[in-house]
Amino acid sequence: MHALRLVGNSCPISSDNPSREAVPPEVEGNYVADHTKLRAQRGVPPIELVNLEVIAADIVYEFASIGPSLKLHGANAAPMRPIAIPLER
Repeated sequence: MHALRLVGNSCPISSDNPSREAVPPEVEGNYVADHTKLRAQRGVPPIELVNLEVIAADIVYEFASIGPSLKLHGANAAPMRPIAIPLER
């Protein structure tokens, strides 16, 4: 939940791990409290399993991120092909 305090209400949050959920859960009975706060309550899309090794190897730490996803009817998640555009230094 700390990440929510850092990014505000509209910025997507990306990570290179499968989930940012606390174990055991911080909210009793809600095992996906982070996802609930992000997606349902704030409209912030969580993006997980992002491979940042190539961009980190190029020593790029600031970039614009574009993540078009597949449109899957009835799904609540979809794979995407992320695009990173390095910002000028």
